[in-house]
Amino acid sequence: MKNWSIKWRLLLLAFVPAVTILVLLVSYFTNSRIKDINLSLSERGSAIARQLAPASEYGLFTRNAESLQALADSAKKEADVSLVSISDSTGAVLASSGDKTLLRKSDEKPQGVALGVLDFPDMLYFSLPVYQTEAKPGEIPEQGGATAAMPQRGLVILGWVNVTLSKATTISRTDALLRISMFIAVIVLGATAVFALRLTRGITRPISYMVRAVEGIEAGELDVALTPSAGGELAVLAKGVNSMAASIKASREGLQEKVDRATVQLTYYATHDSLTGLVNRREFEDRLGQALIAARQNGSVHALCFMDLDHFKIVNDTCGHDAGDELLRQVASLLKYKIREGDTLARVGGDEFGLLLENCQLERALEVSHLLCETIRAFRFS
Repeated sequence: MKNWSIKWRLLLLAFVPAVTILVLLVSYFTNSRIKDINLSLSERGSAIARQLAPASEYGLFTRNAESLQALADSAKKEADVSLVSISDSTGAVLASSGDKTLLRKSDEKPQGVALGVLDFPDMLYFSLPVYQTEAKPGEIPEQGGATAAMPQRGLVILGWVNVTLSKATTISRTDALLRISMFIAVIVLGATAVFALRLTRGITRPISYMVRAVEGIEAGELDVALTPSAGGELAVLAKGVNSMAASIKASREGLQEKVDRATVQLTYYATHDSLTGLVNRREFEDRLGQALIAARQNGSVHALCFMDLDHFKIVNDTCGHDAGDELLRQVASLLKYKIREGDTLARVGGDEFGLLLENCQLERALEVSHLLCETIRAFRFS
């Protein structure tokens, strides 16, 4: 952040607080609304289960499947209800209405609570036990008799009512709410960004001209010049930048020539032997590799010759290394003028030379080899 420009720092100072407040407000109201939507679904499912449980007591007591089925069908008509099932105390389903594939959820009954709620990603499952109300001996409870909302000690569980509510509508409403919230947030963010830009433009515009000029100089555009239209310190800075650019340009033109010469020399020394001026071993191996590739691909014929000077050590030992170096220079010069311009003669060792004859048949290569040997034999070194 310390490397940011003044423009971005000012934008950050003007933009971040507003964005932070906006995000917090939108998040708070959106989350509150989503909680209300989810709570509404949960309360509706709880209410359906609590209404269905006492109404099912008589049917469970008498095991009247028809009345239980009518109750299940009636409860299924409520919004978002996917499945209503009524089972006896053993878990056997006596009546169900809705998506039968959801009956497996009936096996998951929360224990130790009057109303059990299981929250799945796509549905809410409510399970409520149906208790037998206290009755006199021999008396059959009336249909729709009251059932305690909470389990009471000593009451007998006749069965269970199970209500499954789909979250599809809730998820759809939640998604719509999120889209609206995002739309409002984007609109407000855009307005805030426009306001922040207008606020900072008047401060940063003169400085941005200076920054672009300096960046141009850094990129090598030395013809960039500032017009000191603003007064005060900015005018002084503009004149200083213009003067600096002119000085750098003059120095650069002088240095570039030296750099070009040095580059040529470095390139030459990287590929040539400093003593004889011939191609060095590394460059010779590169050219040899290229020749091998060409031979494989095009079927061209090349010849490779290896030469060393006999008794060269005697010259070094008796006359000194200066004389040996001079002998190598003269031999290299002598051999260089006996080969074609496209051939490669290299010094690959102390007194060893390599010769690559490109596009040369074997017979011609043998002739060149004999010629070079005869040339060296006829050479006299003083």
